Amino acid sequence: MATLSIKAKVTGATLLCLAGAGICLVTLLERSYQKNVDMLAQQSLANARSTFASLEAADVAKMSAAAELAMANPALRQTFASRDRDRLIETTAPLFERLRKQYGITIFNYIDDQENRFLTMTDTRDKRLIGTKAVRFNVQECARIKTWVTGLALGQLGFALRVTHPFYDDGSLKGGKLLGYLELGSEIGGFVEAMKKQTGRDYGLVVRKQFLKQNDWQIQRERLKLPNNWNDQKDVVLAANTSTDESIFAFAGDPSTLPDEGKTLDLVDHGDSKVTRSAFPIKDASGAKVGAVFVLVDITPMYNDLQSIKRLTIAATAVLIVLICVVLITLLTRLVFRRLAQITTVATRLVGGDYQTPVAVSAQDEIGRFESLFEQLRLVFVNLLEEYEKATSGKDRDVS
Repeated sequence: MATLSIKAKVTGATLLCLAGAGICLVTLLERSYQKNVDMLAQQSLANARSTFASLEAADVAKMSAAAELAMANPALRQTFASRDRDRLIETTAPLFERLRKQYGITIFNYIDDQENRFLTMTDTRDKRLIGTKAVRFNVQECARIKTWVTGLALGQLGFALRVTHPFYDDGSLKGGKLLGYLELGSEIGGFVEAMKKQTGRDYGLVVRKQFLKQNDWQIQRERLKLPNNWNDQKDVVLAANTSTDESIFAFAGDPSTLPDEGKTLDLVDHGDSKVTRSAFPIKDASGAKVGAVFVLVDITPMYNDLQSIKRLTIAATAVLIVLICVVLITLLTRLVFRRLAQITTVATRLVGGDYQTPVAVSAQDEIGRFESLFEQLRLVFVNLLEEYEKATSGKDRDVS
């Protein structure tokens, strides 16, 4: 049965050790890369949540101040109290236009004391928005506690951050005769645009269908001159996004299961780019998780750097394997194998009857000590052989 030579065994062991070291190094690089990707995604997610909360707080502050300014206007109070809708439109229009241009306020609603829509400035002639019940948590809660309520809510004109105030005839924040409620709102889609301007990253907003009405959603999309995307996903709809490719916001999960701090979802290929997707939930005025904001982070430069380092590591490991094997085999040949071959030659000659070829001690090392011992053994053997020959020769003479 053929066996591997020592040289082959040493070479194989060296190759395995160096290859194992290379694999370990590449694995460490992969883990370090994944750790950096996770850290970047988590940091981006935390920044997005903070930015979203800041934008929400700033919008609430602006809309509350605007609502107080409107309620302090005697002309608005008197016109609302008289229930003169045409005159109220005329009186409110300049203020609404100024608030829309300066503060991005796109919803300006008058709701009567029975919680019915009296006037919606976004579309003053839409019969669906006149005299119908404003069935929203923020309106019902405002009517219940008689103080202002803020939060995200979906109305027939869109999913928006809304501020709802009781509207009293004396313009006070609390007191007097209740005329109804004033509601101002800012469409939430503007938030993701503002977030992109601040960070340069892409964001998307999905909303759970169970909080929406399909017909109202279609009307809203038509008003915004956008295609109806109700059937694009099973349980959620994409309400706003900053990417040209809506498919990257596909989400098969349930936003209500997302932790409040959000979580990293996955890493996806987006064209020639590598993108991590994270999401955090958004809540309406009642505290229910009605949707989620997606955070996209392009890690293509990081991924390309990893691939370059991996290629360089593999190449360097291969070169190192070759160099170490060459050096190791050269050293073993000079220090071990060549000297063992010389001892083998002497031993072969000794077996063949040549007792005069000495073993030269080439160095004072382990092989050198073996050479010395072998030479001593050869001399002992030669001496024994000579004594044997003398003894044999003496016996022959005695016999003769």
